[in-house]
Amino acid sequence: MEPFRGSIDIEQYKRTLGFDHAKVIHTYREANYLADYLANIAIDSNNKQKFWGFGELPSSARGLINIDKQQIQSFRVRRSKGPTKENRAKASRP
Repeated sequence: MEPFRGSIDIEQYKRTLGFDHAKVIHTYREANYLADYLANIAIDSNNKQKFWGFGELPSSARGLINIDKQQIQSFRVRRSKGPTKENRAKASRP
């Protein structure tokens, strides 16, 4: 598989749909809890589910939308795997 093949397809879809000036950007899952939640429902479910309105969403999804409306920031926390070779070398210098 070619790297970034998806970006070529997205550009083609944008042109086909008339969204020439739309910008597609990557968003970490932590910054889009609702999309992550709904994707997990789709993966875990054996049947197709359609939600036609806010009231049809599971209560957890509605809660995520309400939090998003409040524009509460989310942060991506990454745990360190420990000191790198570079950091150990700096620490051992006089």
